[in-house]
Parts: sequence; C-alpha cells; structure tokens
Amino acid sequence: MGTRISSIIGRSGWSFDNIRDAISILGMHLDIDWMKSSDDLLKLEVSGTEGYCLERIIDYLLRSGQFYLQQVHIFSSAGGDWIQQLYSMENQNASYSREMTNFRRNTIKIISQVSNKPFKGLGLFYFFLDKMIETLCARNASPSQPLLEENAYTFVSLEEKEVANQLQSFLQQFQISQLLVGEREELVLCLCQHLHSLQNLSVASQYLVAVMEAGVNDPLIYYNYFVIASTMQDWDVAFQGYKIACDAMPRLSFVQQEYYTIEQIVAKNRFYISFYGQYREKRLPILIKAFFQPPESVKKAIAQSSELNHQGIITLFDWYEISPSRACLVMEYLQGPLLDAFINQQGPLEMGEFLQASLQILGAMAYAHDHEVVHGALDPSKIVFDNGNLKIVDFGIYPLEAWPIPATRENLLYTSFIAPELLMYKIPPDKVCDVYSLGMILYYLITGSAFGIKHKLNIPATLLAILERATHPDPKERYANATELMMDIAHLEEIPLSMPVQETKVPLEVKSIPAQPKEIIPKSISTDILLPEGMVWQNDSVYSHVDDSLMVAVPAGFFSMGSQDRPTESPVHEVYLDTYLIDKYPVTNGQYARFLEYMQKTQDHSKCHADEMPGKDHTPKDWQTPKYMRYSEHENSPVIFVDWWDAWAYASWAGKTLPSEAQWEKAARGADGRKYPWGNEEPNKSLANYNDEFGCTSKVNSFPQGASPYGCFDMAGNVWEWCIDTYDKDFYKESPAENPACVVNKPARSSRGGSWNDGSSSLRTSTRGCWINMVRYAYIGFRCVRILS
Repeated sequence: MGTRISSIIGRSGWSFDNIRDAISILGMHLDIDWMKSSDDLLKLEVSGTEGYCLERIIDYLLRSGQFYLQQVHIFSSAGGDWIQQLYSMENQNASYSREMTNFRRNTIKIISQVSNKPFKGLGLFYFFLDKMIETLCARNASPSQPLLEENAYTFVSLEEKEVANQLQSFLQQFQISQLLVGEREELVLCLCQHLHSLQNLSVASQYLVAVMEAGVNDPLIYYNYFVIASTMQDWDVAFQGYKIACDAMPRLSFVQQEYYTIEQIVAKNRFYISFYGQYREKRLPILIKAFFQPPESVKKAIAQSSELNHQGIITLFDWYEISPSRACLVMEYLQGPLLDAFINQQGPLEMGEFLQASLQILGAMAYAHDHEVVHGALDPSKIVFDNGNLKIVDFGIYPLEAWPIPATRENLLYTSFIAPELLMYKIPPDKVCDVYSLGMILYYLITGSAFGIKHKLNIPATLLAILERATHPDPKERYANATELMMDIAHLEEIPLSMPVQETKVPLEVKSIPAQPKEIIPKSISTDILLPEGMVWQNDSVYSHVDDSLMVAVPAGFFSMGSQDRPTESPVHEVYLDTYLIDKYPVTNGQYARFLEYMQKTQDHSKCHADEMPGKDHTPKDWQTPKYMRYSEHENSPVIFVDWWDAWAYASWAGKTLPSEAQWEKAARGADGRKYPWGNEEPNKSLANYNDEFGCTSKVNSFPQGASPYGCFDMAGNVWEWCIDTYDKDFYKESPAENPACVVNKPARSSRGGSWNDGSSSLRTSTRGCWINMVRYAYIGFRCVRILS
C-alpha cells in the first residue's frame, strides 16, 4: 500500500477493510475495473495515475462519505449477502439514496479530472449525468428545483442537446426500474428540465410516468408531472401530482393553506394557472390565479382594481406573493358561462338583449374609469355571466408592454379586440384603449363577428355610427371614456325591463326531487342467479365467506352514464352491463385485517397485481396508530390509507375485482339517472358524511336514508372508492357501449363517490375522481364487485 494512502487511512479511524469494501463497491457500480478488485486495491503506488485517483477518492470518502462508510460497516459486519442488502436499503431510504447518487457523481468527476481513460457502463452514465446537471445549472434550470413556466422555450445549447441524447440512449439500454431510485429520479428530473425547455412534453410525461411506476421518493417528480400535465391541459391528472407534491413538500403549494383550499385546476396559460377552491373562513367558492413572474405593472393594476366595488366587476379577496417569481390572486368564483362561449353557442343578441347587456358592461367600465382604473385587455372572454348580471374580470392582467402576445392563430381573436396602438407600440393602456375594446365587444354582441366593423351587416345606422366612433383607428377621434360611450348607447331607445338577458338563453337547472326508494332485486331474479362457491343468499343480499362481506345484485341491462355538468363527464351515453354483485358497504378495517393476516402468514403474492412494486406488504399507511385511528376509529369504519395496488390485491384475494366506473355508477344511480344515490334532493347530514361535518370517516352503515337504488351504502361521501379503470378524461367520447372499462398501463386511476371532507358536488353519482395509483390518503377506500354469468 502506498505510504501516503496508508497514513491517510491510519488517521481516519476506519479500518482498511471498511475503506477497501466501500471503494470496491463503488468500482463495481461505476464499472471501473481498477476499483473493483478487493485484493489489489489500496496496494497502488501514489505515483501512478490510478494511485493518485485513489488518494483523492479516499480523501473525498473520508470528508464527505461518512454516511456511506457507516452503512458499509454495519452491513458487512452482519454478513450474508450484505452488498445486495445495502442496495435494497438505498432504494428504501430517500435521503440516503440522494446522497449516494451525488457521491457517485462526484467520484466520477474526480476520476475524470485525473484520468483520460474512457468510462463505460454506469460510469459513463454518471459522467454524462454530471455534465447535464452542470449545463442545466448554468442556465438556471437546476434539476433540484421545480420546473418553472418561464423556462419554457428557453434557448438550449447544442452541448446540452448532445448530453441529453446520451442520457436518453441509456434509457434505451436500461429500464428505469433497473436503476437505483436516486439515479432514476435525478436522471428524469434532468431530462424534464431539458424537455420542458424544448416543449417536448409528451416525452417528458412518459419519463415521469415510468419513474412514478418504478417508485418515487422525491416530491419534485410529482410536482414536475403537475407542470407538464397541466401544460398539456390534462387537468385532473395534473392536480393529483400537485396534491402529492404539496403534501410531501408544503413549500410547493400555491395557497396559504390556513385560509384557502384548492380542489381542481380550471385553466392554464403562459401568464398564470387557475384553481377552483374554497375560502375557509367565508365558506365561499373561490378562483385562485397563480401568476408566473408577474411584472410590476400587473401588481399595480391588481392593487388598483381591488379597490373597486361594483356589481358588474368581480370581487377580489386577496393578493399575496409566495416567492420572488410567484404571486396569487384570490377572487370570487363565477359559474359562467363566459360571454364569448355564450355568443358562440347561442348566436348574436336581439336588440333588446343587446341593450341590456351593453349597458351592464358599460356601466361597470364607466365606474372603473371614474375611479381612474383601466382594464387594458378587455375582450368577451373577460366578461362572465353571474346570477343575472355580467361581470368584468382580469383588470390589468395582460399588459402588452410587459407580456407581449405572440402573433399566432390562437391569439388572433384576442388581439382583434385590442386597440391598434397597444399592439403597435406596446404602450401602457388608457381609457380610450378600453373604449376601442368596448366598441368591438358591442359589435360582437350584435353580429357575432370579431374581425372589424362591416357596413353590409344589418345594424341600425345610429348604432353603427356609435361603434365606428368607438373603434376609430385614431385614439383622438374616439369617446374619451366608457361613460361617454354608455350615454350614447342609452339614448338609442327605451330599454326593455322584462326578463334578464341570460334567462332567454341559458337552460334552467333540473328541479330537485325527493329521495327515491331503493330498487330491490326481485326474488325471481335472485333465484336465477348462480352464485360462485363461497357465496350464499341472505335475504336480499349475498354473503361472501372469504372476506365476511355482504353484496347486492345489479341485474343486466342499460343505464344512462355521465352528465353535462362537467366536460370529463360528458357526453351522456347509454351503457349495457352484465349482471354483477357489488359490495353493499365499503371494505372495513375489520375485513381488511383478515386480508393482512392472510398475507402475513402466507406471504402469498400470487394474487397481487403483476406490476406492483416488489416487497409490497399491503399494510395501510400508519395502520393501527393514533394517526390512523384519528380518521378511521372503528372496526366497522372504512379502511383508509390504501393505494390502488392494495385495493386490487384485496379484491383478488377475496375472489372479486375492483368495479369499473360504469359498474360503480350504475350501482349508485340506478336506471333513472338520479343525481345522488338517494335521488335529486341535495345532500344533508342525514344522507351522507361530507363537507368535513365529522372530520373523519363514519361507520359504513350510518346513513341508511342515503342508500342507492340497489341498496348500496356510502356511495356518496365517507371515502372515495378506487375503480379498476385508468383515468382518461376523454374516455366517454369513445367508450364501448357494452361493459366499458378503460384499462391501460398508466398511473392515474379513477375513483368515485366523494368523501367526508369533500363538498356536495363530489357526491354526485356522475362525478369522476382521479388519483395517482400509489397515493394513500385518509379519505380514499374501496369496495369490490364480482361478475356473474
């Protein structure tokens, strides 16, 4: 052994064997031949290149690798296949895994600084991984930081592209699951930053899905999945990534969680992302817009508009900064529709409707101009219907001088409402700019056209003259403010005082009807059903011996699935299902304990899903601890903190499966298309456990009045219930008409029913939930089905 190396080891306090083993394992993993040999290692002369490398590696190991040496010492002392056990521990310990990945990268860096020998295998992988991190950090896109929207379309150097290609070639040789958890996470986080800048979102999404399926420790994986999926407008899946990331790392949250909650993503553009949520104290629905690097002009405009108090202008509740590049605006939630969507669907307004709508819009803008506030980017998408009124939103949010609008086909409609001087000179907007936008909007209301005043259209001459003046190319020739324009419109003719504008166009809501009696399966049908072995009839239910459960029969036939309430629930379509049994109640703690006892005694994973992570024992998170009991106390309460894989394994053990969305929905709503399991009556405390009324789950037989037509309990509230389907927001558009189920290998899985901490809208029989298959929450459980011939 070289004298200097011997001296270094002698002063370190570690044995020769420990240091030899630590370096040998590094060499095997990095595929560096001279580091692999435990016999020859540490006998090298310092004068040689490899000996000099070794000295520097030992010095780095003793300075920065104490955590690694400690584990080598512990595992080697225990004997057995301790190297494999060391790797297994790395896959289970997030912080240790990250430290080891960083340690290996730095080891490669030391060797590359001293030796010119080419790397191979994982050594070459670490060499390029280190290069990639250096390149990304140089342009403020560190893989240890969340994806930033402002880095989209950032210039990517040729060097970065070449390194990224090398890393992607490794993924063609190795499956992501073959890499240790720290390696695969750091690799995918690097590629995410790179591909996000190139806007190659589909490939980035594929890598993120692959690493999530292989197992994830770093919450940034989920957060970056949220950024990518939301940019692709896959709102439901994106929101689940956001929730998981924020639960693990609260600093990633956009909201001040003591004041507000968020429930879903509404929209996203290059300026901000919008969430629907709740104002805790006021118990009001809200819209939260989280801005990406808002310029000072936006902050100033929002501060000014927050002082406005008019029935035709949206109410702002709060404005706060969450980081130097992020700020959030909290406002009232307006049901809609947007004015442009309304005109596109219903067509231009009649003159009476036009005058009412125009004066509502002009009155609100006249009030704003009287208070020296301008909008700056008004168009029909910034005007929203709200309970008989039109309200203007987004004052000052789109300043062209700060956020120039690219000249794309998508922006053509938007820019047609903007004053030409703003588009040409990028100057700050003023009142006459708003007047131009108002003139174009009024023309749009009466004609449905957004591209310039045309004399050939059948518009009264007096009105046409007003609109031409409002939209004159020369700002000096326009009305000075909204008040002047409003006065001329008001004098056109007497305003009709009959019904409000939108009542002539917007369809009425479905009237509430009382709860309906449940549909008992007739005995004649029951006796015709051949039950599987281990199941027997008990009155109107079927008893299953394996998991001590009661099930109810749902006869074959058609039902109407879906609703028009949300895009993901439409279109409404007819579905045929074969006869099946479904659990009368969600699976309880007592039933799940029987399954766990079987698994622990037999270690029989033959019935588990083929793709589940190796070594999974299906014990719920925090099982039988005070935290678990806080949310599900009783043996007869639903099991919680189970992921989709746990639910799938239980169902298979019990001789059942998870329900498809179609099976779940038919069992919940019956054949009469009811809104809730009990009918169309809105929820109350006698029908369901919801809206955080109890702060936890309830026993599964607590709400008999809320039973479904077939006698299922808790299909609204208590816990969300896993379904077998992969979540696809567009599945209904191409769903098979017979026994549909969307089963593809993706992490997003469907759930149904809402939970104890959800609002009433989640309790609807058509509401579709979406969770990533590995989440375990206090408000997710499941029930099972059995298909019958």
